[in-house]
Order: sequence, then structure tokens, then C-alpha cells
Amino acid sequence: MDKKELCLDIPSATKLFKRLRGLLGRSEKTSGDAKRINEALRNKDLNLAELFKHVATENNEYISALSERLNVKDDLLSFLAGNSIRPIFEVYASQLKGYVDQEMWWKGYCPICGSMPFISEFREEGERFLACSLCGFEWRFMRVKCPFCENGDHKMLRYFYTQSEGTANRVDVCEKCKKYIKTLDTREMAGDVIPIIEDMGNALP
Repeated sequence: MDKKELCLDIPSATKLFKRLRGLLGRSEKTSGDAKRINEALRNKDLNLAELFKHVATENNEYISALSERLNVKDDLLSFLAGNSIRPIFEVYASQLKGYVDQEMWWKGYCPICGSMPFISEFREEGERFLACSLCGFEWRFMRVKCPFCENGDHKMLRYFYTQSEGTANRVDVCEKCKKYIKTLDTREMAGDVIPIIEDMGNALP
């Protein structure tokens, strides 16, 4: 899928963006940013169609510059825009997932839309899966390997966890590329686990 050529449903994404912004406005932590975003929309200083396009193509420089201009946290702006267009890409993923051979695809990026993963998950049989940050597709990946630079040297791969949560919720860190990914070990967690729901608790500032 070429995300640059993808036709987004801008009206639907815009409606969802405004609903999410409204929810953030109810929190003391994010009400200030939500108010500034609302003002930018009202004054036409924020072009949502452009924002959605750059979030879809992972243009972090654009998002960072826009966030600075609007005086809004860049991770919050990415969160809003990303979750506004996510349903569109999830539909594409549901239509294309049958064409992906899990025995052949061992890359660190999504075979459906090409985006990087936002979370890693260990399942009952010890298999490791990555979940796409945009379309939500989940694919198998090597247990000991960095999805971002494909470093497989176990001496340069570490993980950290808090004493309260244990290894069920940890952060895997690559010393080579200095990137990290949150990892869930479902073997140590009770009940069903939905990666995006688990991650949302830590997504907001």
C-alpha cells in the first residue's frame, strides 16, 4: 500500500479528531493543548487534511514544526491525528491481511501499510508478534531482534520493567539504534489483551 497515494476519508477522520479533542479537553493535563488546537481549527491555522497526510507517512519533522507553531505537545497531536485515521487503515488491513504469509514476512515494518510497530507481544507459545502503529495489523517477528534496525546481537538488546508490574509489562531497548518498544508478555497477564488498549494508558502525557 502506498500511503502517499492513499485517499483518506477526510470528513470522517475530521469528525473523529474533533471528538477526541473534546475528550482531551475534559482532562486537566491536556485541556490547555485541546483549547489551543480548537483555536487553531477555528482560525484555520491547522489544516487537518495536511496533518493526516503527514501522520500517515510518518513525517515527524512536519508534526514537530506544527506542534511548535501551535504550542501543542507533538506526541499529543500525533496521538489525536493517528487515532483519527486509524479506522481507515484498519479497514484496509482487514481486506489485505489474507495476502500476508506469516511464514515469509520477518521484517520490522508492517507488511500491510509499511508503518513501524508501536508495541510487541509475547504469546502463549512463546512467539513474538508486532502490532502496527497505524493499521493495527499484527505479524510474527524474531524473539531476540530489534524491529527498528534489525540488530540481533543479544548483548546489545536489553529490557527494563518496574517492580510493581513485573516482566508482563516491559520496555525493550536496542543499544545500537537507541530505540525502544513497549512489550507485553500475555503469558503473565490475566484475561484477553488488546495491544492498542494496553498502550493507550501510557499514550497521553
